[in-house]
Amino acid sequence: MIEREFWAVVEGCRADSGGGFAEQVRLLHERLSALAPEEILSFSGHWYEANEKAFTWPVWDAACLLLGWVGDDSFMDFRGWLISHGRTVFERVVADPDSIADLADDRDNALSEDAEELGPIAGYEVYQEVAGQDPPRSQPQGRLDPTGERVDLKDELAVRARFPRLWELRRAEQEQRADR
Repeated sequence: MIEREFWAVVEGCRADSGGGFAEQVRLLHERLSALAPEEILSFSGHWYEANEKAFTWPVWDAACLLLGWVGDDSFMDFRGWLISHGRTVFERVVADPDSIADLADDRDNALSEDAEELGPIAGYEVYQEVAGQDPPRSQPQGRLDPTGERVDLKDELAVRARFPRLWELRRAEQEQRADR
C-alpha cells in the first residue's frame, strides 16, 4: 500500500460514515479486516508515520488550547482523530497548528472512546484478528519527546502571537460562558 492508498482508505471511511465518528471508526475496522495481513501492516506503517509527523509541541499546544488539556495518552488519541480527518486537513494542521480551530465543532470526538480505538485498530488489533498472531515488530518505538518549540500556554501574549485563531476562539467561548 502506498501513501496515497492509505489516505484513500482514511478518507473513504470518513466520507462513507455519514459524518458519524463512531461509524467512521467502525468502517476503518471493517475495511482493514478485508485486507491481507501485509496490506494491514503497510497501512499501519503509514498510520505510524502520520502519527509521528504530528508529534510536535506546536500541535500539542494547539490541542491543549482547543480541548483545555491534553496528556500523553490523550495526545496520541488526538493525533489519531486528526489523521481521521484526511490528508488535506492533517497536513494543514501539521504545517499550521492554529488551523485546528477549523475543527472546533468536532472536538468532542478528539478525546472520545472512538478516538482511543483508532490507534489499536490501525496498529495491531485488526492484524491480530486477520493473521491470528501478533504483528511483527516492524515499526520503531517512536520519539519520547515531541519536536518543535513549546509555547508557554499561561503567557497570553505568546499564545496570541503563535495561535491567534485558537486564542480568539477560547476568548469568545469564555465570554459566552460568562454571559450565561
